[in-house]
Amino acid sequence: MCNPDLPWAEEHFQERVSGIPHNPPPSSMRWPWYSEKERAKFQHGEAQRFDHTYPERYWPDRMDNCLNDWGADSLDGAGNLNDVAALLRRDPWTRQAFLPVWFPEDTGVQHGQRVPCTLGYHFVRNKTQLDINYFIRSCDLTRHFLNDIYMTGRLLHWMVENVQNGEGLPYPGTLTMFISNLHLFTADSWRFQ
Repeated sequence: MCNPDLPWAEEHFQERVSGIPHNPPPSSMRWPWYSEKERAKFQHGEAQRFDHTYPERYWPDRMDNCLNDWGADSLDGAGNLNDVAALLRRDPWTRQAFLPVWFPEDTGVQHGQRVPCTLGYHFVRNKTQLDINYFIRSCDLTRHFLNDIYMTGRLLHWMVENVQNGEGLPYPGTLTMFISNLHLFTADSWRFQ
């Protein structure tokens, strides 16, 4: 209903929840907003590793070389998306079910890297529903907003499917987005006239 960039948005969502910390994600070469020049880099094996990817941030404990490039010594004990689901299965009413995408080493952009737009996702049980609160610091209205809505809604459905334990099964509830900076680039303003 939100009109995301399908099929790319679904493909990338599946990469995010796959358990594989892709960098770059295979779907990157099909991102509809890349120029032909950028797309050709992926097709010819010239694409560089990204400073971060969402699959990496969902599965940091599975990375061979997570964030060590700019300071994190080890991710022993780091949690992942499955750990959030396990917490909700153990304690359906917890207030601690949060999946961070923004990591401490992103603070202050100390190493000149690009940092995630997403801060994280908070899952909260509300009666028979599981709600998701999506905290995002910056969002491009043209290229990312609709895809972010779609992938967050899919993440909520994924979580509901993965926390069902036979006791008062939760249903997908409310998706609330908190966007600190929703922006539109001047070059894209014609799309909204």
